[in-house]
Amino acid sequence: PDKYCYKLTYNHFGAPATAKVNFDGNESSARVEFGDNTIDVFTDKVTAPRKALASVEVNGKTTSIEVELVPAHDWHVNFVQHTHTDIGYTRAQTDILTEHVRYIDYALDYCDATDDYPDEAKFRWTCENTWAVETFLKSRPQSQIDRLVRRVKEGRIELTAMMFNFDGLTDERSLAASMNGLKTLKDKGFTGIEVATQNDVDGVGWALTEMWPDMGIKYLTMGVNTHKALPPFYKTTYFWWESPSGKRTMAYYGPHYMQGNWVKCNSLDFNEFETTLLSHLGDMSNDRESFDILIYEFSGIVTDNSAPTMYACDNIRRWNEKYASPKVKLALLREGLKDVEEKYGDGLMTIRAAWPDWWTDGFASGARETYAVRTSHGEMNSTLTGLSLASLNGEQLPKDLDRTVHEVNEAILFYDEHTYGAHCSISSPFNRETMDQRAVKSSYAWEAFRRNRMLREIGIGYLNGLVSKSDVPSIVVYNPLSWNHGGYVDIYIDNAVMTEKDNARIVDAEGNEVFAQRVRGSNDGGYWQMWVGDVPALGFRQYFVMKDASKKAEGSFDGNTVENKWYKLVFDMERGAIASVYDKELGCELTDSEAPYKLGELISEQLEYRSLDQHRIGNYTRETPTGIHFTGYTPGKVWDSYNFAGNSRAGMRQKDNFKVEYRVYRNTKR
Repeated sequence: PDKYCYKLTYNHFGAPATAKVNFDGNESSARVEFGDNTIDVFTDKVTAPRKALASVEVNGKTTSIEVELVPAHDWHVNFVQHTHTDIGYTRAQTDILTEHVRYIDYALDYCDATDDYPDEAKFRWTCENTWAVETFLKSRPQSQIDRLVRRVKEGRIELTAMMFNFDGLTDERSLAASMNGLKTLKDKGFTGIEVATQNDVDGVGWALTEMWPDMGIKYLTMGVNTHKALPPFYKTTYFWWESPSGKRTMAYYGPHYMQGNWVKCNSLDFNEFETTLLSHLGDMSNDRESFDILIYEFSGIVTDNSAPTMYACDNIRRWNEKYASPKVKLALLREGLKDVEEKYGDGLMTIRAAWPDWWTDGFASGARETYAVRTSHGEMNSTLTGLSLASLNGEQLPKDLDRTVHEVNEAILFYDEHTYGAHCSISSPFNRETMDQRAVKSSYAWEAFRRNRMLREIGIGYLNGLVSKSDVPSIVVYNPLSWNHGGYVDIYIDNAVMTEKDNARIVDAEGNEVFAQRVRGSNDGGYWQMWVGDVPALGFRQYFVMKDASKKAEGSFDGNTVENKWYKLVFDMERGAIASVYDKELGCELTDSEAPYKLGELISEQLEYRSLDQHRIGNYTRETPTGIHFTGYTPGKVWDSYNFAGNSRAGMRQKDNFKVEYRVYRNTKR
């Protein structure tokens, strides 16, 4: 504790020899080999900057240098071992999920194996998510569960609050549902869960800051990955993240979730760890890092979904045997975070703002699946409100309803987990790993959609008792919102009730026609879009199908210009695109007349290579369709259609493989 150690690098050109070393008046000797040699030299503790002389004598020749000594930074380095959960990516989900449960078995064994180590070097492990722990509790004998309970109470294994690492798709209700795992763990008697951790993703839903304080969650750690994203901060940062209502969570914007691996804490070579960490801390001192308490997450080996290892235990034991400072420990997240709060908490900045994810490029690669899940997000909000209304009106809901809701939530959240694509999906898009990972990821979306639709049917069935029967077919529109609301609703109408040929009318309770238009359909029925006025908050309106003749929509189109009370549109008839959109209410043009491509124009792009990891596109070609021609105008009660067709390289090799329809709505500014 009263000595400083310096690393003296000496370049020796000759046969191995013994060197006489004098550093700041302290003499020692060292064996030097041909090439670079690193020699440990010592002096008294430095309390203020001063000069010192260092010299090395080999075979009668002395080399000297004057150096400046400065007081050392009092670093406290907490290494936190975890397994980053990427469901898929390294291997198919069906393999990865089971391994995350098995890793808890490994962690328990490693705790046993290091019980006689010094406390700072004992194996400790942080479970990154609640799903693996919940599943462990369901799939292990009581004796193994008891081992986990003991190690958690002892402070050797830490449980955290998040179900998974989520992308930016997850809505507020689904985020709330994701916290059910935390409740399950608390109900099982696990205490001291104070940390939520989100790794790899560069943001997290702001709604969670409203929930966490009431759940006992004090801290958030963000082990970000800026591989293809812009960082919101450029150095390690702690701050108070404030919710819209004023609740606070202490957030840690940390380095990469494998920062501990980068400084070689689990290297098989202690010298590599020692050299790398000292160099890193030296760089940190030069950067004048604001906080001397560091938290570095790491994995057993440098890969996502890594099994835990004990390598770091031995390295940290050897480090602490050699150095009194910097202080290095295998720790839990909450240990380092509590130290930060105690030392710096009163002076931390407060940020009251959303923290969106800047790296969710998976949505577009799974556009159809994302559509299904986003639909399920919205419909679940409506369905659960409807079921609540039915219950408040005296209906006895199904006994297994909670289980059904849980199954929908789980499927949604498995899709909302942040992993899109296998590790080789760019380099080998059609190999087995890529195709398997994509198929399983897609299955989560469609499972969510299927289960959600059946749950919605339960809700509709229990709300039917609120609706009066009528002598003619009727359509009931429910408003699950807490304010009056109107707009377009999408409905399916059986052909037995109404077809487009029937030319029937849909009217409200006062007999006023409600405009509807068929979107698409088949022999058994069709999907329609219907415009409804205000529907009462948490209420409904009933509309009736009348078989008396309805006035057909009228209109004409000649030339290239469309105009109504909201817009004036000009089509580019040769490109099948919109050349101009003038907003009459705003009094301005909405399109860029100088842009090389027009609004609605299809662009077929060919890239030189598919990987964008180099932050540049490289050589590419872009083409628009050829042979564009206008194929017709159709007036409607809800919208008027303007249709074009042509040929594109992006489509199959047949005539008019590209089609586009523009809809100009009649009842609203759309």
